[in-house]
Amino acid sequence: MVASLVLSFTDFDIYAIADARHLRLVGADNYAGLLRDPRFWTALRNTLYFVLVGGPLSLAVSLARRSW
Repeated sequence: MVASLVLSFTDFDIYAIADARHLRLVGADNYAGLLRDPRFWTALRNTLYFVLVGGPLSLAVSLARRSW
């Protein structure tokens, strides 16, 4: 998890695996770009819908089937 967090602040490419000198730090630019991307907001909305509606609904259906 720590390595993923560190890599999220870089412009990682495949060459950085062999030689760390190819690793370029970009700071929070990756996160700023993410917040400007409409696909991120769509994915976040879909995820929240799935968690808030799909999770409880599947739990309720499972419990209801169990009581039959």
